[in-house]
Amino acid sequence: MFRFCFLLLVSCSFIAASEEILDRQTTYTCVGTSPAILTNPDGTKTCSTFFGTASTGYPIYKNIHMTTGVVSYVVQTGVNSSGQPIYSPSNQYGQLLNTTTTTLAPATCAGTIVPNIDGTRSCSVKIGTAASGLPIFKVTHMTTGAVSYMVQTATSSTGQPIYSPSNQLGQLLTPTTSCSGTLVTNNDGSRSCVVRTGTCSTGYPIYKVTNVNTQVVTYVSQTGVSSTGQAVMTVTNQYCQPLSG
Repeated sequence: MFRFCFLLLVSCSFIAASEEILDRQTTYTCVGTSPAILTNPDGTKTCSTFFGTASTGYPIYKNIHMTTGVVSYVVQTGVNSSGQPIYSPSNQYGQLLNTTTTTLAPATCAGTIVPNIDGTRSCSVKIGTAASGLPIFKVTHMTTGAVSYMVQTATSSTGQPIYSPSNQLGQLLTPTTSCSGTLVTNNDGSRSCVVRTGTCSTGYPIYKVTNVNTQVVTYVSQTGVSSTGQAVMTVTNQYCQPLSG
């Protein structure tokens, strides 16, 4: 069974137990159906237990912060390009909350707050210099708490830096550069692979967009035509339901 992990791009710490899990460094014990202790971005622990099944068929998990006792719920909303589950905040019935106003990670940022293409924000902090002499940044998603590392690899034609995924030492992670669809150039000089994956109930096509540099995956669909005859695109999930916020 999939387990919720606040760090989408890095591994979580799981401690299995049949009836009860107790971490001597925390205040609360972790009990419930299939309990698992997760490590939060700030080093604290959260107890995640299976709570039920949403109307979509995906599992709902009840999360209790083992230091503060704060309770939250998450539900799986899909699967990313590497086959890992994607989770979003929800109420206890699995209905999604607006993730742009729900904070799972600390809202403060010791570096620079940067907007993500889906409207959320990330905190980017310089943590060192790679062997190439270029800066390494630790990027923390301010909604999900997902942590990744980026290093500058080039400069775009407009003078903007181009970043690629790396480990914390600045060594590049090899992104997938092959594309079975159309390669497009983004505003920051990076490239994305656009592949049509289906058709919405409106009749418009659904596209899966994978940033070749960062490997971030989003889905978009045409929702209309502008006054100049250009397609108007909206961020959706993989089933073509528009995302709120």
